[in-house]
Amino acid sequence: MQNGVVETSLKVDDLFDVKGKTVVITGGTRGIGLMIAKTFLSNGCTVYINSRSKKSCEEAENSLNNNPEPGYGRAYAVDADLGNEEGCIKFCKEVGQKQASVDVLKQVNNAGTNWAAGIEKYPDAAWDKLLALNVKSAFTMTKFLLPLLKKSSGGGRVINIGSVHGEGTPIFETYAYSSSKAALHHLTRHLASTLAQHKINVNCIACGFFPSKMTKEIFESGAAQDVLDNIPLKRGGGPADVGGMCVFLSSRASQWVTGAVIPLDGGLLISAL
Repeated sequence: MQNGVVETSLKVDDLFDVKGKTVVITGGTRGIGLMIAKTFLSNGCTVYINSRSKKSCEEAENSLNNNPEPGYGRAYAVDADLGNEEGCIKFCKEVGQKQASVDVLKQVNNAGTNWAAGIEKYPDAAWDKLLALNVKSAFTMTKFLLPLLKKSSGGGRVINIGSVHGEGTPIFETYAYSSSKAALHHLTRHLASTLAQHKINVNCIACGFFPSKMTKEIFESGAAQDVLDNIPLKRGGGPADVGGMCVFLSSRASQWVTGAVIPLDGGLLISAL
């Protein structure tokens, strides 16, 4: 050790290895969360996902575990509403009953949760729902899983899934959504500062345009090409993009990265400058 740096292997297979890690993914039964779950399972992790719907949990768990690939991990799904504390407690309790520690907590709480309306008609209910799910539950899940994250042998990781709309100004009237993501980005920095003493890294990925339930209407309306044309790299995001970033932030390669909000958007934010 020199200057507090622990010498480790510089080989790619060691730097980015996540095999055997326990990963908790909120909202992981569809969209970006499901992409992330598949990536970690393909790399030999045990993965816990959730949804409010018991049916969605059963379908996702069966589908994810129906993979004969050697070294593939195991998925567990828990039906819990993370919009309230009781749901967070239920999810964390079930994980704690099966696992002695948790290595990575992925907060993908935006699955299917948006609200667009003109400013004159924008309801208070939108603020209550989105701030509870996208911000408060991220804090609550981190709080309740903290004892298990502290036990991670390689140092725990919390990765929040934010949005480019939390960094720039969206063209859509999604006031509560963009504000909640901006709040999540700052919460990431605050938690990173607090949890560094426990050797837990906290980072955020500000996602751009991915195919999901929230962007389904854009594709169906034929407006997707207009969005893609405004992205410098001229395409939307895919499983390898978000999965690869999450593997990096969960591996030894990112052990000195904390409090970062990383755009994953094909250059969309820089095109708006």
